[in-house]
Parts: sequence; structure tokens; C-alpha cells
Amino acid sequence: MSRTGLRIDHHPVTLPRPAEHSLGRAVAEIGRIRRSRRALPVALAGLLVFMACQQPTAAPAGLSAGQRLPGLAPPVDDRSQRTPAQKKISSQLLMAMAERADAPGGALRGAGVDVDPEGRVLVDIDATVTDELLDSIVMMKGIVVNSFPGYDAVRARVPLDQLESLAEREDVRFIRQADIATTNSPGGVLQGR
Repeated sequence: MSRTGLRIDHHPVTLPRPAEHSLGRAVAEIGRIRRSRRALPVALAGLLVFMACQQPTAAPAGLSAGQRLPGLAPPVDDRSQRTPAQKKISSQLLMAMAERADAPGGALRGAGVDVDPEGRVLVDIDATVTDELLDSIVMMKGIVVNSFPGYDAVRARVPLDQLESLAEREDVRFIRQADIATTNSPGGVLQGR
């Protein structure tokens, strides 16, 4: 019997050769998988399951579980473990304070906070603006850039190591790194009116 001699419901059927059939089907299947939009989410889900099943690694020899290797940035503490004054300071500034305390010479590596040569950082302070608050910033060797009592806002350059004592004041609600205005223009040239 020939390969084309088979009939199903009076229609001739051509059967593919076994080797060609399995290879062609595999190639088609690979192409379908590559084009599938579901392949990436499935792969990511598999990766997440794999990572979740991994055993946590033990601390390196000579270090306890709470210690960290020298040269690494300090871990960001859980907000519930902070003091009331630290809760009034942004995480970015707290990380910079911790890095500065740990780093030799007080150099900051990766906190993303700009500190001037005198160790001051430009901050926005959300507080009830009073003369006592402004005087206390100056007494800390800070510089008041401007204050807006109607908006409960102060912009100042404050020594990084004095931020926590400033945050302890009752009239201070929050301290964060100052927002710096930027403009986007074509070619990097500012255009005026």
C-alpha cells in the first residue's frame, strides 16, 4: 500500500514521514513559543518560585547574623525600629547619616545626598515656622536659605550630623532632601521669553 493510498471518508490522506514530521513539529513549536506573549510571564513566575525555594545563606565566617561586611552600605532599618525623631527624617537622609558615621573621613558613597564641604545638606523642613526654629538652625551652624511661615516651610543648609537633633523639636514635622527645580529644553539650552 502506498502512503497516499489511504482514504478516510473518501478523501485521500498523505502521511508525513516520521522523521520529517517530528522535526517539523518541533521547529514549529519552538517558533510558536518564541512568539507567544505568555512565555515571558511564565518564565518570570518560574524564576520567582525558584528563588523562593532557595535556602537563606548563613553569615560569612567571623560575622554574626546582625553584622555586615565592611564597605557595604548600611541596611535601611524598618521604620518601626526608628526613634520618634528619626521618623521625621527621610530614609535617604537617614542612610546618608549612617554612611557618614561609618565611612572613614565621613565620605558618602551611594546615598545620593549632596553634602557641601562643611558637611551641610540642603533640606526642606515641614514645620511651624517661628523665630526660635530659625535661630536654632543658625545655632547648629546651619544656614537658612528661605522660610515661608504661611506654608509651614523652611529651606536650609543643615549639618548632616545635626538633623536628628533638629527633628527632635516639637515644631518640626518632617525633614527631607530639598527638591531642586530642573527644566527640560531641546538641546540643553534654556529659552527665555
